Amino acid sequence: MLSLPNSIQVYLASEPVDLRRGHDGLVALVRNHLHLDPFAGHLFVFLGKGRDRVKILFWDNNGFVVYYKRLSQGRFPPPPIPP
Repeated sequence: MLSLPNSIQVYLASEPVDLRRGHDGLVALVRNHLHLDPFAGHLFVFLGKGRDRVKILFWDNNGFVVYYKRLSQGRFPPPPIPP
């Protein structure tokens, strides 16, 4: 279980991303496509085309951190869209 302060927001990229991108490439996506500040401390979530891989980017006081996960089976489900 991951617990985050209420001030942290999670942003999910609406289109699949080439997950060969590293820290700098993901920061560029946050700035240029999401038009958000990558240094704000929020979580930026990027799914691969097959939705079996995810990268999560965030700023941690003195550098960027990228979490990467690849599922051995299945796919990450799409988030529920509120009515």
